Amino acid sequence: MTALADPPDALSQVRTVFGSTADVGLRRLVTGPEALYQLGELVQETRRGSSPIMLLSDTTPKTVYGADLTELVLHQLRQVDEPIHVTIGSPGHETAADPATVADTIDRTAGAGVLVTLGSGTMCDIGKVASARGWFPHVVVQTAASVNGYADDQSVLLLDGVKTTVRSRWPDVLLIDEGTLVCAPPELTRAGLGDLISVYTASADWALAGALGVDRGYRPELVRLLRRAAAAALPLADELPTGSAAVNALAHGLTVGGLVMGVAGQTAPSSGTEHAISHLLDMAAGAAGQPHALHGAQVGISSLVSAAIWEHVRTRFASAAAHARVPPDAPGRDQVLAAFAHVDPTGAMGERCWQGYAAKIGALRADPGAFASLTARWDTWADGVAPRLEFLADALRRAGAPARFSQLTPAVSPAQARWAIASAPLLRSRVGIADLAALAGFWTDADVDAVLTRLTDVEAGI
Repeated sequence: MTALADPPDALSQVRTVFGSTADVGLRRLVTGPEALYQLGELVQETRRGSSPIMLLSDTTPKTVYGADLTELVLHQLRQVDEPIHVTIGSPGHETAADPATVADTIDRTAGAGVLVTLGSGTMCDIGKVASARGWFPHVVVQTAASVNGYADDQSVLLLDGVKTTVRSRWPDVLLIDEGTLVCAPPELTRAGLGDLISVYTASADWALAGALGVDRGYRPELVRLLRRAAAAALPLADELPTGSAAVNALAHGLTVGGLVMGVAGQTAPSSGTEHAISHLLDMAAGAAGQPHALHGAQVGISSLVSAAIWEHVRTRFASAAAHARVPPDAPGRDQVLAAFAHVDPTGAMGERCWQGYAAKIGALRADPGAFASLTARWDTWADGVAPRLEFLADALRRAGAPARFSQLTPAVSPAQARWAIASAPLLRSRVGIADLAALAGFWTDADVDAVLTRLTDVEAGI
């Protein structure tokens, strides 16, 4: 069996690699069997004066050790002081990090001596924003190994219907209880594996942005740290979702991912084309008033799509001696707005996407020589960064995670999935492999068809 690093090592790993240069605001990472029973002590140590202890949670039932998790957390907090319980969302409805919900949370948590956030990645994102606005201490109790966003200083919010990453604040303490993760719904743990494998495709996109001169913050040492943590977890994929060693390895990889995003000051190390596709699916579902599938589950499938696009672009470059460039007729504002008009007829979503896309095209045009330089060394360079489709598909398959959009809950229609894949370059300012495909002339309907056909070889895709 592969030797594993325990989740507590994630914080020390980052600090060992980067020393005092690592700006890590997460002060304590507490994890292990029955770590939950340390919550009262951690809150007492973190609390500011005698100001109230506030618990932020949603209404979703959660169980651990055969008991109600929320009640267990409240019991731990009462060992210190009577907490104020702030609940957001409504039963049976997914909590969204939209402006109204965030504003309500900020208002209701004002004056906290310490905020304890219990719940999903979205809950954590909301709690981090509230903590940043009120500048009070924040303790996060992770409830599943489902996403990597617990351990960073950024939050994904829904602004004008568009998933948008904003700077918020590191948690002061992240508590990861092994029993809680093992007891989490299996679909959440499998979704966590989907989020984890995105480090392979996202980091390749990040390297691409660096090579094109768009992202000068690219740091290969961070990518090595990310991929090492993921590589320790993937061999145990067939032991998910309930095997302790596999869940611990997955949690470790996700925590390293969050820390790396925080150190990098952006989500690019773990959020590339695959996240753009997933965000577009979320946006379309939200605009229609429909629920969307789990974030990590969508990201896992979208990572396979991204890996297939990498394959496709590499093949086309080799066969056509491509010369990527920013064409003078790159899609303009009207074309970008048109791509989103069926999702949001008001145009607000399209306008926000256009702002990001226009910034990206402007940055690419600022360094036209980067395209020629990358083309000249493409084969060797791409071989060193490109993700491997079969490797990623195998991990999802062994964990029993969905590999097709039609296998999601709720299922994504072929038309919606194809729209999200084709529109990935238009969403935001970040450069990814779909952008290079478009700039090189390799993102026509026929190219999208070729990518989808390739995915059927690994029993994945639409």
